[in-house]
Amino acid sequence: MDIRVVRAFIKLFPQDRDIKCPYDSYDCLPNMDHNDTIYLYCLACNYKINVGLNLYDRMKRELGGIAKEGFR
Repeated sequence: MDIRVVRAFIKLFPQDRDIKCPYDSYDCLPNMDHNDTIYLYCLACNYKINVGLNLYDRMKRELGGIAKEGFR
């Protein structure tokens, strides 16, 4: 997994419900731990959401569709 994909997705789709904190609906920031696991972190409540393969693959598909349309 590449954290640049997650950052690009958040930049292009800031209102996506999968990147919002489920408790307080604030934006989550992408980060990476010492095992190179990408997660989203809520600064308001310290909640941590691990980015799984399903979410990561969906992010790549969405970004790939935009790149194919030439909007990048």
